[in-house]
Amino acid sequence: MEWAHASGSPDILAYVLMRKAQQATLVGDSASTIALSRSAASQNGIARRVRAAALQQQAHGHARDLDEIASLTALDHAGDLVSGGAGPTLPFDLASYCTPHSVQAQRGACLLALRRPRQALLAFDAALAAWPQEYRRERGLHMARKAIAVVAAGEPESAATTALEALNVVRATGSARIISELTVADTLLGQIETRADQVQEFRAQVRPLLPATSPS
Repeated sequence: MEWAHASGSPDILAYVLMRKAQQATLVGDSASTIALSRSAASQNGIARRVRAAALQQQAHGHARDLDEIASLTALDHAGDLVSGGAGPTLPFDLASYCTPHSVQAQRGACLLALRRPRQALLAFDAALAAWPQEYRRERGLHMARKAIAVVAAGEPESAATTALEALNVVRATGSARIISELTVADTLLGQIETRADQVQEFRAQVRPLLPATSPS
């Protein structure tokens, strides 16, 4: 049965390890991120998307350590696993979200951590071009991350325009994760001397939504 395969113990164990790796990433523990996600990806008999999700998380750990080769290699392997031959996405798939465009979006996030903003921008553009319209919240999240990449690439006006698009998604969804990324974009834009209308508009609109402790 497809259900038995999708929810079998190897997949569940690998998925739990991958989720623990995500938590380690959130607290900046790159060593645990890498160890947990590597253990997840090495489980025998797991679904390709689950293995890809683990490799994707491993890439984040390497990116935090500024190990570009290891990070991009893990992402390449994840992309290969979900490219064409991963099988149909079923409603009960543990890692149904792991698709070619999601791997591309994670590549953008890793490149940003690796201080390669222009390459990150290309990855985000490729991901967003293929992103399903119905997944609006996730699209907004990656748009906010793209805005950070654009600021880091030295294009504040374009970054503000992108950030305003992400802000529209916040208004529709109330996503705290998008706000968290827009907080970073706002901080970076605040460090740049510019009177560009787009920048002023974004900063004025986002300000009431930012956490009270957000830097001015």
